[in-house]
Amino acid sequence: MNSTPPSDRLHGKAQAAGAEQRAYVRAELNAAITAVGGNNFFLGLSGNISEGGIFIATAQVFEVGTAITVEFTIPTSPRPIRLSGEVRWVRTANATRDSDDDYDLAAGIGIQFQQLSHADEDAIRKFIETREPEFFDV
Repeated sequence: MNSTPPSDRLHGKAQAAGAEQRAYVRAELNAAITAVGGNNFFLGLSGNISEGGIFIATAQVFEVGTAITVEFTIPTSPRPIRLSGEVRWVRTANATRDSDDDYDLAAGIGIQFQQLSHADEDAIRKFIETREPEFFDV
């Protein structure tokens, strides 16, 4: 456990030396996600969130580049956050079964947020600052 306060460890962009090359620090988020994209409505569970996007654990398969609208709640927002995004990557159930890694990877999609409002961006930033950052070996 890191004794440095979360707000000193995080400030939007990933700052840890040697951390994977992500643009933003990620924090665990366990929340139900409602999403609409590719003429489909579905429910999924979030795995993690950053100021730039969110991972949604789902067996629903989308094409990379699909426009998607997601809605979820976090404790730092007085209302549900509803925003637009784009599917940036897809991890299928077959890919997780065939993985040689020592950890389980959930099937799902990586969403990059598009045009966040200042209120939503602030709520997401505040949420991340209250959590331990997630870093993965690459």
